[in-house]
Amino acid sequence: HEDLLPIIKDLREKNLTLDQFEEYLHNRHAEERNEQIARINEDMPDGGSGIMTKDAKDYLAKLDPAQKAAMDSIAKKIDDMVYETQEILLKEGLEDAKTINTWRKTYKSYVPLERDLDIAGQTFTPGSQGYGTRGKSAKRATGSEKDVINILANIAIQRERAIMKAEKAKVGRALYGLAHLCWGSLRS
Repeated sequence: HEDLLPIIKDLREKNLTLDQFEEYLHNRHAEERNEQIARINEDMPDGGSGIMTKDAKDYLAKLDPAQKAAMDSIAKKIDDMVYETQEILLKEGLEDAKTINTWRKTYKSYVPLERDLDIAGQTFTPGSQGYGTRGKSAKRATGSEKDVINILANIAIQRERAIMKAEKAKVGRALYGLAHLCWGSLRS
């Protein structure tokens, strides 16, 4: 995805690996995700992000200051990408302002924490199907101790889904308008 190319370039220039950066993003988001999951899932008072809050704090505290500064500057681009994705959903009427504002208030350092699904020995990564635009753009996280996978790829996937859903909604509105126009002319 072209939005990720500048991030990959920055990682290379700063001698950071993708794994290091994704580990940083996961730890940076862990505490706020754990707090939210604890509010909605009493069976997960901590660790719903896949990392215990203390472990995330320890990780962040032990980071080399220069490395942390480098990752913070790149993470700002991730934050901007997440914000822009939310703006697409809002602008196209796919999510309401209240929902987007709740997301932004709850998660200052949001990244998707997708897990592999293992069904009958086959692994699947969740994705959207079909041409529908109804329904929420996100499902509520309830916590998991499974390994998080492909944070950057999932940021790009979320963005692509939002763009595709927005385009489908535009087509749907245009078809509705055309049908309404045709119906009106038939009735005349």
